[in-house]
Amino acid sequence: MQRALVAYAHKGGTVVFGPKAPDLDSLVRPCTILADALAGAAVTGAGARAAQVGGGRLVLISDLGAIPGVLGEIATQAGLTQVFANDPALDIAVHSDPADATSKLVFVANPTTATIEAKVSVAVDLDSARELWSDREVPVEGNTIAETLAPYSINIYRCTVTA
Repeated sequence: MQRALVAYAHKGGTVVFGPKAPDLDSLVRPCTILADALAGAAVTGAGARAAQVGGGRLVLISDLGAIPGVLGEIATQAGLTQVFANDPALDIAVHSDPADATSKLVFVANPTTATIEAKVSVAVDLDSARELWSDREVPVEGNTIAETLAPYSINIYRCTVTA
């Protein structure tokens, strides 16, 4: 398994693991392939140890409290847009067009039986948002869209990003 994870990183993947590098294989025999591949790893801004391996990297998170920060750092480096919601029941996805940095599509789903007063913040400043199903302008405050979502509903917002 360790050999397969290092091979995945060599091909361009990012492997995140912790709280320590394993020293045994799946048959409980000594195996330090991952630990050896971490030799010379640098400490990231979020406190993980990261090593470049081929086209990808290995990331060791020793402090479990650092997981959100490390994953946020990895997402940002991968070009993903972070999103935050006031209610964990909401399902949110952000789609970007690499050819158009001024626009994002934000999908917000309420998969529950309850109405949710949703506040969704995108990690970019927004100029405007238009809900596409109803073709209406939605007020934004900084990077936040606030809307009431009916049970079992999906809203799609085309957001214009501040340049």
